[in-house]
Amino acid sequence: MKTFRVETYDSYDSPDKRSHLLQGEFQTHQEALALAKKIVTNFIKEQILSGSIEAAVSAFYISAEVPLILGEITEGEYFHPYEYANLIAKEIARQ
Repeated sequence: MKTFRVETYDSYDSPDKRSHLLQGEFQTHQEALALAKKIVTNFIKEQILSGSIEAAVSAFYISAEVPLILGEITEGEYFHPYEYANLIAKEIARQ
């Protein structure tokens, strides 16, 4: 039985028009988290190639497929995709 799902929604759509797309189902939170982080990281890297770090993060806020982890999340396991986008952009900038 799969206990965690990663779904994405388009950040451009208004909440009442959002539809979620299933990206994967996993046995563990760590597996789901890895996919969610990969989705954000790939988007930020792609955007940085055509602009600045700030533009990449702004693009994530307004036009990205935003990942959500659904399942039995315990305290400390919640994934914040927008916070992670800021964090990974800064890490990429240091490379």
